[in-house]
Amino acid sequence: MKKKSTKNENLIGQLELFKNNVLCRSDSNQSKARMMWPELRSLLSPEEGEEINTEWSHYLTGNELNTDEFGEVIQKIINKYK
Repeated sequence: MKKKSTKNENLIGQLELFKNNVLCRSDSNQSKARMMWPELRSLLSPEEGEEINTEWSHYLTGNELNTDEFGEVIQKIINKYK
């Protein structure tokens, strides 16, 4: 049981860091998020990975999501692992 808890805590920490890098919107933070994404995506279910990928694209183009809305998408996934 302890291993799953630690694994979830690590995933939650990575998701939080990813979210913070994306929401910062500076080029250096976006670069950090892009570098984190392949490994992070491999730890998520295919559906979660696709949802984040799609919503991240919408957020960056400014077409559909604002900062709060993108943050909520990530937070919803984080809450599944708490």
